[in-house]
Amino acid sequence: HERKLFILHMCKRFFLNDSNQKAQKKFIYHLKLDEIDGGYDIEVCKPFFLTTLGFKKNNDSFVYNVLSKTEKNSLIPPEDRRGKNRPKTYIDRTVVKDHIESFHPTASHYRRAHAPNVRYLPSDVTIQFMYNDFKRKFSDYHFSYEFYRKALQEENIHFTKLGHELCEKCQLHDLHKNNHPEAVESCHECNEAQIHKAKYTKARALYKSHSETQFADDTICFSTDMQKVIMLPRMEEFKVALFTRRLSIYNQTFVPVGTKQKQHPYFSVLWHAALSGRDKEDVVSTFKQFFLQF
Repeated sequence: HERKLFILHMCKRFFLNDSNQKAQKKFIYHLKLDEIDGGYDIEVCKPFFLTTLGFKKNNDSFVYNVLSKTEKNSLIPPEDRRGKNRPKTYIDRTVVKDHIESFHPTASHYRRAHAPNVRYLPSDVTIQFMYNDFKRKFSDYHFSYEFYRKALQEENIHFTKLGHELCEKCQLHDLHKNNHPEAVESCHECNEAQIHKAKYTKARALYKSHSETQFADDTICFSTDMQKVIMLPRMEEFKVALFTRRLSIYNQTFVPVGTKQKQHPYFSVLWHAALSGRDKEDVVSTFKQFFLQF
């Protein structure tokens, strides 16, 4: 850019009224003398100007482009756009993102401490349906199904069936395994994954043990968990419902375990996002309702 600026300031441009486009522009070239010789500008011929700057005398393309492409009253040459122009195949990802958001993805019921940006869409929505809907609404955009799928992936939006929501800690570890296929003792993420695995392995073993235990008649054992968030309304046969903002329904269920589980009722606490959220105090309040019931 400094080269262009020097050339622009060392030349005078004249714009003439002529039918010939090339004859409309006339350039006068100057070079600055040393301070010993007075330090003022002198007019020189074009070949002398070019060769002094290191160009061949018959190669004026760079100089001509600077002088001819700069606006008439501008003192700054145009920016070099090489490598900055959008390719013909450029796709505005904002349009794709806005279309994805029109389906109103929502957060999981799990705490977001480890994966705050993961969101979910209801199981009645599929990637293929979303892609076909985009093509119908934005026929001027042409890209593959794979491009749309990757856009969903970049937005951390998941599709999971009800009751099969993924664990964020396990997801993060699966991504981390690309760097450490085997656990490394000095790695904090690997150690956290080992601790997490030990906890859920112990919990599963304890649940299995309790489910096979015959408790005394005066003892009831319950297992509790917040079920996957249900987003209402669910009307798969009506396409307009797929673009409706959903109301998140939360469900903390208490299930009896043991060989006598059929003798005791289930207990579920239901509430929706308009009433309350799913923070610790909200979940604790469901335990209060459970204890009041039993």
